[in-house]
Amino acid sequence: MSVTAYTHTARLLGWLAEVPQVAAPDGLARMSPPLVAQSLLARAGQVQAWAMKATAGRLRAFLRYLYAAGLIPHPLDGAVPPPAGWGLTALAKAVPEEKIAAVLAACDRATARGRRDYAIVLILRRLGLRNGEVARLDLDDIDWRAGVMLVHLKGGRITWVPLPPDVGQVMADYLTDGRPETACRRVFVIHRAPFSGLSRSAVTDVVRGACRRAGIDPAFAPHRLRHSLASELLRQGASMHEVGQVLAHRFESTTAVYAKLDYHALGELARPWLAARAQTAAAPETAPGKTP
Repeated sequence: MSVTAYTHTARLLGWLAEVPQVAAPDGLARMSPPLVAQSLLARAGQVQAWAMKATAGRLRAFLRYLYAAGLIPHPLDGAVPPPAGWGLTALAKAVPEEKIAAVLAACDRATARGRRDYAIVLILRRLGLRNGEVARLDLDDIDWRAGVMLVHLKGGRITWVPLPPDVGQVMADYLTDGRPETACRRVFVIHRAPFSGLSRSAVTDVVRGACRRAGIDPAFAPHRLRHSLASELLRQGASMHEVGQVLAHRFESTTAVYAKLDYHALGELARPWLAARAQTAAAPETAPGKTP
């Protein structure tokens, strides 16, 4: 994965081959800071801010390698501009309930694969798990008697989450009447030999495939269902701390982006502010040095 990412970033410099001074036999030696900056700017606007930051970091590493290998005469990693990016600027996008219902209905529960897909979408919706967390679910992670499930989070962390009755029922339906017989211990597996566990990208494909069958265009990613759960919890009166606990956030700042989904609380703040602003605008101006 890392090798692929770095190779893709190195190709960003490929367009420089069309620049006369770089296309020469000693082209690498003629690379300059402005040309390096342009190679990154050429990609700006094509990807999201986090991807641009990752690309910039990999491009700096590649340029350091070129200098260490003696392929360029001067270090150019400092010529890579830092991509702009500010925290909490993104708006979490919840999926409307009618679309979620349509996606669930598009999973044909009369088939084994449909029961699997239905269980995956419902887990994403009801528990707010990430696609990788769903993919890593193991048969030994489920405590049916206690009604809880062990989830393997990002960064090697683990947490126990409650298993709602409706989620537990659809998982049991899939495991008893749908899941292929296999030595693989993953809960969700590919429905063709060798019946290995689903990858996180395969979980994404399950959701996008259900979207297409439901006629939803563009299809949404699994993470949008996580946003939907946060939106529903806030609408029901849950605090930001409680939302963070459900989503298993390590830092409160991670949960802060969901404050933008609490339209009721934002409305309570906006109405007095707008009233005060209107009152200020309507007040007559007073000349300097005079009192009304």
